[in-house]
Amino acid sequence: MRLGVVLVALLLAGLGHAHAQPAVAVRSASHEDYGRLVFDWPEQVGYQVRQEGDRIVLRFDRPARFRLRAASRMPRNVREVTEAGDSIVIETLPGTRIRHSRSGTRVVIDFRDATPASRRAAEERAGRPDPTTAPPSAPPPVSRAEILTREAVERMPEEERLRQGFFAVMAALDPNPPNGPRMFRYFLARNLQQLGYGAQAARAMPDAEFGEAVAAYQRQIGAAPTGRLTLGEGERLLRMPNLLTETRISAGPRSVTFADDQASATGTWIGQERAYEHPVNQSRITCIRREARCYEASSRVGLAEDEATGVLLTGFAIYRLREWSRDGLRAEADWPCATGTLVIRPAPGDVTLTRNPKRTPDCAAAADVPDGTLLLGDGFDSTWQYYQQRRAEALGAVSPALRTQMEGLLSATQGARGAAAPR
Repeated sequence: MRLGVVLVALLLAGLGHAHAQPAVAVRSASHEDYGRLVFDWPEQVGYQVRQEGDRIVLRFDRPARFRLRAASRMPRNVREVTEAGDSIVIETLPGTRIRHSRSGTRVVIDFRDATPASRRAAEERAGRPDPTTAPPSAPPPVSRAEILTREAVERMPEEERLRQGFFAVMAALDPNPPNGPRMFRYFLARNLQQLGYGAQAARAMPDAEFGEAVAAYQRQIGAAPTGRLTLGEGERLLRMPNLLTETRISAGPRSVTFADDQASATGTWIGQERAYEHPVNQSRITCIRREARCYEASSRVGLAEDEATGVLLTGFAIYRLREWSRDGLRAEADWPCATGTLVIRPAPGDVTLTRNPKRTPDCAAAADVPDGTLLLGDGFDSTWQYYQQRRAEALGAVSPALRTQMEGLLSATQGARGAAAPR
């Protein structure tokens, strides 16, 4: 067991180097007339706050790993919180007033409701109508036929729920969110603009333009151009821009060593016809002849199809050695719903794992144990292909005009590099 712990630790170290930075939880809360963000530092640090219109830039005196997901939802008067280098950037509703303070080692930022004076100042600064009162910035109306109840939404099968109107489902699940439906409308309009639909000016998108942009987006993804988003289309729209800029994770190269008393292998499991169950995965296998055992420490990043976030999962398996010679070794494992045969051949450097599900009543529902043979390969190639496929799917949602512009910029950049290359 100690060996397993060591292998898992080494494996995780191979996936990424964690910087010695403190972890800072970020908590949110919404009250009657203000929202609040709390940065829970382990020790007191200095900070600076700069307000640039509707944007707040918060900079601390030392770097840290901010756990922004700990803030379960945006607080009142806050549209978005992002990390930009050594700063935290907070997008607020127009006219929001801020107040910051300390509470022990915590840094507290309050976002107070706009007053008539601060709202007028925001309008003049932005040169646009106040989105909290002007009709163009209100969310598309929900027709009487679309009105749903929370109970009805929760009882719906997933496929039927995704076909319902986006705003109708949001209103049913959360009829009174801190920032109202404006929050959903803001993010949808912003993402449409990022994908090249609608005017690219930094202003609120009027209803007519919003509907036209939605219809163009629907045509691009092969949906009916109704101009009204379904829940499935809205969720996809909210996530697509993230896939275009997601940070890619590589599992590293493959290596195999074989000696008289010990063998080891490291790499990424690749399925038949180069299909990947978990494209971002890595395993480290160590076989010790005198112990008649092989130990496998594995880790993988579980990524949703249309999300840029993931979960790191780890595992540990033990195989019993059945054969060991100069030509290679064979080891077997017996799991609750499958058996596995591990083979390492030093001459070609092949490492394979063949799994056979058990056909028993108790294992009939074990869909997570597919059969077939896996090959331990190079992680760079497999993850590159996987991310290229994800990026291609995301690019399918980009407007033709923006895609042409992106391709033109890429061609110009490549041309400039070619001209600058030494002869």
